[in-house]
Amino acid sequence: MKDKIANSIAMCQMSINELQHIKESLKDSFDENIKLTIESKRAIWTDIFTQRDKFTLSKHTMNLILDEAIQKQRNRINKLIDMEIEKELEKRLK
Repeated sequence: MKDKIANSIAMCQMSINELQHIKESLKDSFDENIKLTIESKRAIWTDIFTQRDKFTLSKHTMNLILDEAIQKQRNRINKLIDMEIEKELEKRLK
């Protein structure tokens, strides 16, 4: 079970690193508007389609989204660490 928690923490940290990388790239932007493109592949029966959605956001809004996502990942890491500590304490008390 330790490996599962450790892997979850690693995944959360990887997400934080990716989000911080995006946030750093926003600092270099001259424009106050950010264009966010989401591209996904969808399968309908036997055909595969690529769908692209484009959004225009202010730099402030994008930073808010990134900050919230980073904070949620940090909270998740803290909860996972607390879970691991509680398990170790239970083992020692038995």
